[in-house]
Formats: sequence, C-alpha cells, structure tokens
Amino acid sequence: MCVIVVCPNTRPSSEMVEKCWQANPDGAGIAYREGEGSNTVVRWKKGLSLAKIKDEIEAAPFPFVAHFRIASVGKVVPNLTHPFPVHPKAPLDLAGTTKGHVLFHNGTWTKWRDETWIAAARFKAKIPAGRWSDTRAMAFLSYFYGPGLLDFIEEKGVLFGPSDLELFNGISGWSMHEGCYISNTFFKDCGTTGYVGGHGHWNSGFSYVSEMCKWKQCVRKDIDSDGYCPEHQSQKPEWLVKKATPTQTLTTVGTPTSMAFDKDGKHIGSAGPGTNEAAVKVLTEGKTGGSSPTGPFSVELAETMYRMGRISKSTLRQIRKCFSNQRPIPPKLFTKFHQQVNGTAQWNKRQPKPTTATVN
Repeated sequence: MCVIVVCPNTRPSSEMVEKCWQANPDGAGIAYREGEGSNTVVRWKKGLSLAKIKDEIEAAPFPFVAHFRIASVGKVVPNLTHPFPVHPKAPLDLAGTTKGHVLFHNGTWTKWRDETWIAAARFKAKIPAGRWSDTRAMAFLSYFYGPGLLDFIEEKGVLFGPSDLELFNGISGWSMHEGCYISNTFFKDCGTTGYVGGHGHWNSGFSYVSEMCKWKQCVRKDIDSDGYCPEHQSQKPEWLVKKATPTQTLTTVGTPTSMAFDKDGKHIGSAGPGTNEAAVKVLTEGKTGGSSPTGPFSVELAETMYRMGRISKSTLRQIRKCFSNQRPIPPKLFTKFHQQVNGTAQWNKRQPKPTTATVN
C-alpha cells in the first residue's frame, strides 16, 4: 500500500524516507507551494528516485506532501506516480505547476473504470489519452464532481492547493509519525532485510498483482515457486505444504496423491495414502530404470502435461480449481488425468498428434 507523508512544519528523517521508499519502491512524488498571494501556485514533481525525493524533501518549503508508490492499479511507470493535477485532462506530466489542486491517494479504488465512463458521458468530456490508474481517474473525476468525491467514495487522500490542504480519512484515518501525518504505518517495520506488513495483493480484472510474497501485507520479492518469502515459509496454507510433501494424503482414501513421469511425460508410478517409503523414493528420486520423474503432483505438473498435449484443457482447469480452492483432487478427476497421460482415455483417441499448447 502506498504511503502519503504530509509535512506541515517538520521534515521526516532520512531513515523514515528510506523505509517509506523500501516499502513502496515504484516511484515517489512531492508537491509544495511557490509564490505569494494571488501568484501562489502548487509545484509538483514525480517519478523520483530515492536520491531525488530525499533532496526534494530537504529543500521543499513548508507545508509539503510526499508520496511513495507501490503499484496496485496501473503499470510501474513514472507517469503513474503521484500526485495528479485535478484537471479535465488529468495530465501525466512528471513536473509542473497549477493554480488548482493536485491529488495524492493511498489505497485501491476498484470502481474507477465504470465511474470514469459514466462521468465522461454525463459531462460530455473526452477521456484523456495515456496510461490510467485509479488515482488518475480520481483526479479526473474530482474536477467534475468536486473535492467531496474522496469522502463520498471513502478513499484516503490529499488535495493540495495554493491556499488549502485537505486530508481525506478514508476508512482507517491518519497517524502521526516524526511530526508528520502519515496515511499508514506499514513502512515502519521495513528494515534492511525486507518489508513486513504493508500492501494487499489486488486482482480485480484491471489491476495487476506484483510478484511479491503472498503472506498478508508482505511485499518481499525474494519468493519461492509457491509465492512465499523465506521469512514467511511457516505461513503457507496446509494444502501447499502437503503439495510439496511426497507422502501427502488427501481426504479421499485410496486416491493417489503423487505421480511421477519420465522425461517423455510417461507416467511411471503413483503414491497415495499408506505408500511405503521405497515407493515414495522411486517417485521423488527417479530410481525406476533411470527415469527422471518431474516430482509430486502439482498444478505445474498438470500444466506441463497440457503443454505436451497429454491432457485436455478441461482437465487442467479442473485441477487448477481444486488447488486454488484448497480442495483435494476427486478420484474421478485423478483417474481422468491418469488415463489421459497414459493415452487410454476417450479424449486421447480424438486427438491429433500431440503439439505444444499455450496455457492461458
């Protein structure tokens, strides 16, 4: 989750800035005022590196607002860092001045696409070109609906103008740290070994999920094939732990729980409840006739079989669903998979010679 730092009359320490950046490394931005009286404007700069944002924070006049982004909606590009001018074009410029407001946001607003379409139609406005995010949409919509939009949709943010600075509480409100108002405190646990606690992993059709640890708010990127960092290995769900264990047992008695295949994809054995240690060794270490099995049954294994043209897309989808819902594979599905791999299913008889397929 991004963090906004509002500084009325105190600068954050260098350590605090570094932690904010480490927790939110997709780009920083800042806004402050220049000029006097009727000539006062808001100057913004964004797409800044850690070194640049440090320099800006040290030099900016009070009050100023800084933002550190972790991308949850939109690509990791400088233009989508904050702030955005509240303007009918919601420009993507990396620097500029305005006599209006600029907007900073902390959170994820999932309805931004629909609301942008509705507003464009209602106000007969053209939708500006360029990349989009929920925050750019808020700046666009705030121009037409007014600053109360953020309160109405319960999003946390800041509107910074030549003569006013307004904080919107969202649902969780603001905290005080080192004399600054901060939109969340997740960055405070960020150290040299990685970040603990911070942003959600959103996936709502138009947002993307960063390749980060799946444990709650962790954003560490040194993850294993299951999506967990070294610090949170013990937090893996039980079904994932079982998947990685050759002797795993499913709730259905008698159902094989591990399968092994040679380098050509031919099934060479299965392990299930009660399988003895020697059989498990055959499956996991490939001791049968020099074969080299791919390992215990998993989604990855099913996808490999699909790419080789050995199982149907329908079978792959059913297997994926079982794993995503943390459910054991039903005996009928496992049998179906087994038969398709060995070429004895009705599906195999209808298929042309196996070719490479694309996994969607």
